[in-house]
Amino acid sequence: MISNKEKNTVTAKITSKNQVTIPKSIRTALDIKSHDQIIFYTNDLGQVVIKGVDKKQAFWEIVEEQQAKYGPIDDEEMKWGTDIEAEDFD
Repeated sequence: MISNKEKNTVTAKITSKNQVTIPKSIRTALDIKSHDQIIFYTNDLGQVVIKGVDKKQAFWEIVEEQQAKYGPIDDEEMKWGTDIEAEDFD
């Protein structure tokens, strides 16, 4: 018997290059798009679980990676200080 959790069951075929196209209904359910990252893991029952990566977290991981490679992104131009918006333009 299929449980409520398994109602969105679809079948996919593994290609000769060991690739699988994730069906549209699953991509929609996970809110994943082209070039997004996904996580595969097995649970205690031996089932494979697919999760979409938190996009906000992934963004900050990229920022940290870039900072480690190129240095911090804050510089004198970005340190605006307390006088921001102090200019009076007419």
